[in-house]
Amino acid sequence: MRSNWRSIQLGDVTKWVGQYRPYFLLVAALTLVVTLLPDAGEKSSLAAGGNGDTTVSGNGEGTSTAETSTTLAGGGGSGPAGRSGPGGRIGSRTGTGATIGTGGSTGPGGTGGGASPLNLSDEALNAPDCDRATGRIKVPWHSAPPCVPIFKGNNGGATWQGVTATEITIAIYIPQSDPQTDAILKAAGVGDEEADVRQQYLDWIEFFSNHWELYGRKIKPVFVKATGPTDDDTAGRADAIDIATRIKAFAVWTIVQPPSFTQELAARGVIVFSYASDRASEHARLAPYYWSPAQMGISHLYLQTAEYVGKRLNNLPASYAGPGSQAPKRKFGLLYLDEPGWAGKTDAEFFEAELAKYGAAVARTASFVYDYSTLQTQARTIIAGFKEDGITSIILVADFLSPRVLTSEATNQTYFPEWIVTGSIFTDLNFYGRLYDQAQWSHAFGLSAFGVRYPKHLGPADYLYDWEFKRPPAARSSYAVLFIQQNLLFQGLHMAGPNLNPQTFRQGVFNLPPSGGAFDDFVLSPGVSYGRHGNWPFEDYVGFDDIAEIWWKADQPGKDELGNDGQGMYMFSDGGKRYFFGGQPTAPTKAFNPQGALSWLNEKPAREKPPEYENRKYRNL
Repeated sequence: MRSNWRSIQLGDVTKWVGQYRPYFLLVAALTLVVTLLPDAGEKSSLAAGGNGDTTVSGNGEGTSTAETSTTLAGGGGSGPAGRSGPGGRIGSRTGTGATIGTGGSTGPGGTGGGASPLNLSDEALNAPDCDRATGRIKVPWHSAPPCVPIFKGNNGGATWQGVTATEITIAIYIPQSDPQTDAILKAAGVGDEEADVRQQYLDWIEFFSNHWELYGRKIKPVFVKATGPTDDDTAGRADAIDIATRIKAFAVWTIVQPPSFTQELAARGVIVFSYASDRASEHARLAPYYWSPAQMGISHLYLQTAEYVGKRLNNLPASYAGPGSQAPKRKFGLLYLDEPGWAGKTDAEFFEAELAKYGAAVARTASFVYDYSTLQTQARTIIAGFKEDGITSIILVADFLSPRVLTSEATNQTYFPEWIVTGSIFTDLNFYGRLYDQAQWSHAFGLSAFGVRYPKHLGPADYLYDWEFKRPPAARSSYAVLFIQQNLLFQGLHMAGPNLNPQTFRQGVFNLPPSGGAFDDFVLSPGVSYGRHGNWPFEDYVGFDDIAEIWWKADQPGKDELGNDGQGMYMFSDGGKRYFFGGQPTAPTKAFNPQGALSWLNEKPAREKPPEYENRKYRNL
């Protein structure tokens, strides 16, 4: 089936996107799997559809099975004591966040005298699943949480809605299926059956419950089927009210949802974990209830882009533009997708204000709306305006498909500017870069929040699932997506202590030591932290923290993120070196400099290899 995907992409998919616009957001969010699951082979997206016997209808009608939803305990089994792996550079930066292990009687550790990188208590370090060398539990992953004591005693019982002495109710919001959406994904060979997706949720719950501390409680998952499409605010609000008032969930996992869904749940004290992200001010407004575990939000993206343009591109020749667009000094244009919940005029103005701090300016700004029936017309006007104004460098904040039309139109008008990639909505993936006009994209360079690509079996979701279950994942396409989402909930539960509520959950997440990326000098994975760790000027509820410089090499052979061999790859400057906001160099860009550039690594650098442990299930048994 994979061989048919190219013709589908270049033909039917743009018509489908225009007709079924709400499902674009779903497909876009699920495309994350190709970055979390590198070299994914035959499958790499989730197709929602079908029915299962653990579903609760979103509006309370029909047969409710909330009361019979599976309650998962940790698995059984034991084995020889775990083997301590290399300490690496875990916990090398704590920034300005709260100190780990100061939770006292309700927190995870206390401030005992044990020596460890994370300043944990002796009781935490003496837990049988603690690696004293790293201060983290013995799970083979650099981002495993800090050790906490094995819990004994009274957990306080019903400390919040959805929390009892024995259970934590988590709603799993299943998007409304659509036959056309499913057909496109399955024709591409990238779809999971809904029954497999549901089982995958349950498998990951079992994995985390076996190793993360839940303080005497178990997870009670309740599947909830959406009653409307992803852009239906009325249905989203009704579903949210149902989850809060009838199911009485503590938190919700969702891939994508209308704004009303998140807002209604936040107003009712229910935490939402979503792959959709928003501007930092919206996350702050809905705090501590709105979290995005694997994204760089629009505020983060614009801050990083302003610094990159201001420090590394401004007042320098447009040397990477094509014939007719090169100039002794760059003249910038901003082209952005004006889409509710992603970006808009206010965000563009924010970017221009940030850019001005570096003495740089945008000479022309244009926007487009996500309507493929009119995109060609929009593109014709936009490109003509940029060309007429002599824009040498277009800063592109777009979705993953629109550049196909935009770049083709630029070639039609014999206009060859620099395209400055911001990493917005997967425009920084090889899979999509190959779809754009290569005469244009050969002049593309900029930023990506993702790391250098590598084989899928080296990814954390892949080897952790194998470490736990010794069998293939239930949902072969989407297991990595679901892993990264569920991880954030369990990390927060582990760190919150027994007195569980949204405030202690937030503090628990904020207390997690930053890991990956520039925190640990990693190049394969982004740095991740939450709260305030000195790398953002605001309280952070979005996962990704740092960026790398990339540039497009049209004749570079290699695999895209779906495992397809072909021509065209993003190259990572300086071996994939990553930068926090505020830490980008002032030296000119290294785009199109092959020295030290990488597109792929067949194995992890030694410092990024995870520790090795035998699997023993100590917790929550």
